[in-house]
Amino acid sequence: MQLFVGTIHELSLHLLQYFIVGAIAKSQLLRSPPHPPELITQKIKAMT
Repeated sequence: MQLFVGTIHELSLHLLQYFIVGAIAKSQLLRSPPHPPELITQKIKAMT
């Protein structure tokens, strides 16, 4: 049971991270002119 709870916790942390990264990426896109996808992934990698 402890392992299961730990896994849920890990998953929720990952989901939260993806959500934050997605929100940042969206706000970046809204503020600035469109970038090639590579540049966006580089930005995200730099942030994480």
